[in-house]
Amino acid sequence: MSPAAKVRSGGAWAEAELTGAARLGGAWTRFSRLKTEESFAFDGTLAGTYDDGRAVALGLRWTASSPGLWIGCAVWVARYMSGLPLTVAAYHADTQVELSRAASAPTAELQSARVMFAKAVPVSPGVPYLANYHARFYVASFDTLPATSAHMTSDAGSRWIASDEIAFPVNGSQANYHVTPLVLF
Repeated sequence: MSPAAKVRSGGAWAEAELTGAARLGGAWTRFSRLKTEESFAFDGTLAGTYDDGRAVALGLRWTASSPGLWIGCAVWVARYMSGLPLTVAAYHADTQVELSRAASAPTAELQSARVMFAKAVPVSPGVPYLANYHARFYVASFDTLPATSAHMTSDAGSRWIASDEIAFPVNGSQANYHVTPLVLF
């Protein structure tokens, strides 16, 4: 049964079933329960800004305990990144298959920027995923992983690779590069 809510009908309050529809992959999908967005709560104000003199792809491996929809990524925007291209991608962590990608140009730095996918990625429990972003400047902090939320858990370290474009990062690191998936559960 769908959740109920009080709505105004004919001048009186009445209970109504909450249902709706959302566009998923170009098609309308009906839903009957509210979805809650989750992400890892990283505090980028504690991170330092880094510049390796080249662009890098940085990622965080994570799993979910419930089915969901991955709708984008949030990235802590490093100093000097305002107005520069920021590309995020969703990967299956074991097969390295890219599931979705999106790009934006953050208008402010030293805060979290949300980059949303045009097509949501279905998330299955126990499947490893990788939230990834590509940038010249990035932030990193240490001793902040693994992270957890109500339905997600990250690995104890992150991944990186030097690359001229977004790519699957294969090198391990103990740093937290402050990228988090945005998932509806």
